Amino acid sequence: MPKESTQLIHIAAHTAYTHKRIFLFLLLPWQKTCTDYPNRVTIEDKPAKKDKAVTEHLHYISFLKTSPSYIIVYTDGSQRLIGQRFQRTGAAAVGFHQENKIFNQKIGLGGRAEVYDAELTGLVVGIRTAIAKADSLSRTHHIYIFADNISAIKTVSDLKPYQGQLLAYTFYQHMLQWLQKNPVNTLRVTWCPGHLDIPGNEQADQLAKEATLLPSSSEPTITHNTCYACECLKRDWTTLWRNSSPQQGSWATANQILPSLYPTSHFLALADRRELFGRLLQCRTGHSYSGEYY
Repeated sequence: MPKESTQLIHIAAHTAYTHKRIFLFLLLPWQKTCTDYPNRVTIEDKPAKKDKAVTEHLHYISFLKTSPSYIIVYTDGSQRLIGQRFQRTGAAAVGFHQENKIFNQKIGLGGRAEVYDAELTGLVVGIRTAIAKADSLSRTHHIYIFADNISAIKTVSDLKPYQGQLLAYTFYQHMLQWLQKNPVNTLRVTWCPGHLDIPGNEQADQLAKEATLLPSSSEPTITHNTCYACECLKRDWTTLWRNSSPQQGSWATANQILPSLYPTSHFLALADRRELFGRLLQCRTGHSYSGEYY
């Protein structure tokens, strides 16, 4: 007698135990978190105004380089198209102590990862290598990490069940390890503008581009699988939409835009004008105050 099947069982048949997973709880209730070190951990994910960000950042770095107490780290991720079909991803980190470059690391993630994964990987590589270097340097107790991706910075400070969770957990563990080594150790993770001639950021960006050519045998990431599923959904949706032409019914006039997973720029521009936004939404969905709707 055949076993009963459900949609959930059908989906599960396409997964494997080697695939990355999302966990509801990673930290045990009695484990410390970054909130237990309020004066020693700083996560800044709010970008400064771009017209002043570069000047302020360079001035800030020039101050940090005057003291042997600081290690300055820049991280980045990159993705490039190989040929016309295949994308490959890489991550990198570069570290400085005063005026000296003390490390540069790069790692290839292959073709089954996204830029978001690369940015998180760069942060993990950066903090891991910086801690190892700090242990070999005297009077070095402060690690400053700069990244140009706000989403990645937010993720490493929060272990909620989300894409990139395990990379964030790895970063988190390194962070706690660093803070517990010495009561004077501090960590700061800050956004910095990218592609605006900041030397450390430019070097990390170049290394990340080089890393895309490195071999990798990693499993597909959750982010990559999500993006692939969205692409398949959009492709099938577009095919269905094209084959149903010509459009008919009350939706025919409004349904002239190709299917998209994101709203149009014009639609977003109306978001602040609530009355007009509401009327447009009513018309597009066929729920306006019309005879046909009533």
